[in-house]
Amino acid sequence: MDNQLETIFLEHIELRDVQDEPSLIPQLAKYMYIIHKINLSTANSELSMVPFFRGQSDEVWNINPSVFRQGHLNHEHELIHDAIRKSPKELAKGLTNFERLTKLQHYGLPTRLLDVTENPLVALYFACEHNPDHDAAVYITHAYPYDPDSKPIQILSLIAHLNINGLSLRELWLELENENINFPLISTKQAALPLDELINLMGRNYFVLPNLDNSRIKNQQGAFLLCGCIKAVSQDDIQDDIWNTVFEKTQENLLEEFTHKIIIPSVLKPEILRELDQYNFNEASMYPELDHQMNYIAHKRLQPLILFHQPDADGEPDADDEIDFTPSNTIDISSEAPKEFTKPRADVPIELHSIISNYIYDTATADTVYQIFLKSANIDWPIRKQLQAGISRNIARYLQESGYHQTIHECSSVAKSIVDDAVRVNNSTQ
Repeated sequence: MDNQLETIFLEHIELRDVQDEPSLIPQLAKYMYIIHKINLSTANSELSMVPFFRGQSDEVWNINPSVFRQGHLNHEHELIHDAIRKSPKELAKGLTNFERLTKLQHYGLPTRLLDVTENPLVALYFACEHNPDHDAAVYITHAYPYDPDSKPIQILSLIAHLNINGLSLRELWLELENENINFPLISTKQAALPLDELINLMGRNYFVLPNLDNSRIKNQQGAFLLCGCIKAVSQDDIQDDIWNTVFEKTQENLLEEFTHKIIIPSVLKPEILRELDQYNFNEASMYPELDHQMNYIAHKRLQPLILFHQPDADGEPDADDEIDFTPSNTIDISSEAPKEFTKPRADVPIELHSIISNYIYDTATADTVYQIFLKSANIDWPIRKQLQAGISRNIARYLQESGYHQTIHECSSVAKSIVDDAVRVNNSTQ
């Protein structure tokens, strides 16, 4: 019997075509819809900007390069020089300072480089790869990329190799001259402008597109955010001579470098990883080293053959558990979302106000929690565990951000108690 070829025109498919079958919408489709929307809004005004993405497997983490953690920053130059001393053939000669930093980053030494990617699906993979019990986040921005050979990148890469704390501008200038990094100058009478420019340059952060000479960077479409975070310290005699300016290292949360944040609920991580695997975003493709290839092969057979979202135990598709695009600490980028991305509202027990008041004594806070509950609840929230977890998560995030409790664990405990009591009261009245 001859097979008949069915032809489908992509241009004829619209999102509303699947509004009656929301369980068939892959999480990747929802995610890429938001990415596309962000890219369009930026491309209209900034044609030369490049989109950069960073995935983090716990959405409460700060955005910091590894050298900012565990007290490494003040020993940054010592770490680099120890590495060079122990592996001179690999690190000493034939590399620029920036190339050395990327190599050290690749092998796990704390550096001032923050890994980012040009591919939103790579960022999504890293967001879902670890910490299965924690919500993840993908951070997005559009920025002007810098070349590794540009002057700011050369200067900050050199500074990483120096003991900059207490170093004067005059001493730094000599180091730059030794590295043949020269500013256009400069008679002493005209030095103020370019020197001010140099001082300001050291406090900024730069997105860098590296040479794709490393298989891992190439596979991950990797890029870097090179952190400056060097500030000038006031000295009594600086007004008389700018050359006496002294520097010290600082550190900051780099969240302000990004413009959007997408929250990935922990319950969706396994499903998203399976969807990504269908498009060859997996451990084997992200990490080309042989041990990762073997690990992927070994664990591939253990994964259930689930392509998209599966029904709950009651046999009905759990269509309401979708990526949370608008948590309280992100920009609302989906105000005009299609119908199938919105959730029908549901009734809540009339005792909900009193339930919340049992745990939250501040009236204004309790009223806000009530509104969050209403906004988060779906029509069948009392029987869907994952929906209840989403309500609890949104309440806990608000309580933490409002300062009602000190830790996310305290906030989560209060939120869970509210939701559990609401479920119990609702079920007892049915």
